[in-house]
Amino acid sequence: MNKEETMYFDMFVQVQRHLDQSPDKWSSIPAITRYKNTLDENLTAIKAKDLEASGNSKGLTITKSELKNQLALKIAILCGAMYAYGSEKRDARLTSQVEYSPSSLYKMADMEFAQQVAMLLALASEHVSALADQGVSDDQITESSSSLDDFYEMIGKPRTKYIQSNTASMEVEELISATLDLLRDQLDKAMLRYRLMDTAFFEGYERARVLVD
Repeated sequence: MNKEETMYFDMFVQVQRHLDQSPDKWSSIPAITRYKNTLDENLTAIKAKDLEASGNSKGLTITKSELKNQLALKIAILCGAMYAYGSEKRDARLTSQVEYSPSSLYKMADMEFAQQVAMLLALASEHVSALADQGVSDDQITESSSSLDDFYEMIGKPRTKYIQSNTASMEVEELISATLDLLRDQLDKAMLRYRLMDTAFFEGYERARVLVD
């Protein structure tokens, strides 16, 4: 990435971190959840393409680790919704199936993690209508499934050589532009709801959106 692209990328990461620190404030809003999932996926793709453009494969494991961390958080949010629903309905079987935290998921071996995530996504799909009251949507499940697909592709696929670095550089530029559009046209507008509802959270978001030279 060039200097300007790095500035934008750093800003995107600050927005991601701000949202990651308070998932309880936005995870019940399907649109914001969808925008956050897209932001996560774009950042993962930018990192991977930037490595490809540089011809450096050393960061691949870090990229996989970060994707696993993001996916663990997404699934833990779904598990929280399913647990709350199961508790309300006195469904002990359901609550016992979804008692996972982000850290307990992340600590699993990669293949075990992928298989467990697939099972939990299937469980969420099975109860998606009932979970609407908890803020769970089909889009949320679909986005998490897409992240799982990306994770499966990374398992056991070391890349010893990157080619077509010019193409990768162009893709980085396109991803940064798309992510900037996502923030300007969608996430920024959706976050306006917190200007009155939660001033501190909104101001934190605005600080994260500042470009630092």
